[in-house]
This record gives sequence, C-alpha cells and structure tokens, in this order.
Amino acid sequence: MAELWDAPPKLTASEAGLRELLARAARATLPVAAAGARHTMGGHSIVADGIAANMLPLNHLVLGLDGLLHVGAGARWSEVIPFLDARGTRSPSALPSAATAWSG
Repeated sequence: MAELWDAPPKLTASEAGLRELLARAARATLPVAAAGARHTMGGHSIVADGIAANMLPLNHLVLGLDGLLHVGAGARWSEVIPFLDARGTRSPSALPSAATAWSG
C-alpha cells in the first residue's frame, strides 16, 4: 500500500475529503480501497501501490424512529451489538466470522 488515508470523524469533512482523495487517485491512476479493521478474508482492503481509505473514524450509530439502525462505514460489530443491547433492541442472530471481537 502506498498510502493510508484516515477519514475525518465528522461526516461532512469525510465526504469532502473522500471526494478530494478519489479525484487525486484518479489523476494519479492509483487504486483506492475502503478499509476498516483490515482483516478481510479476500484481501480487498489491501491495495498494492494504492490508497487504503481508513473508514474506522466513521463509526457513528443512530437508531432511527423507524427502528432501523443507521451505521457508519467504520462501525464494528463490537460497537454495534452493545449499542443495540443497551437500548433493548434486537441484535442480529448470526454474525460474520470477522466479528470475533464481540464476546456475546
């Protein structure tokens, strides 16, 4: 990876920063991959000679009036499950194998 770009935690700053990053990458013909914990089985969060966009700062969680959880690109299961449990909201009955940080 040539560069690791950290998303600003504020959504508006992240949107603007990501636009700038993608424009710069396009001009330089560099690949960009969205990255979170960076331990994916397929390796898609690692780009050779490219830019990994660290989305972990965008970990906002908002429970809407409709009962749906709106989750930021950087939220991890270890943040989502306690958030739901604290509000008495149903948690997922099955989790991906990458959710090992949650001990249930």
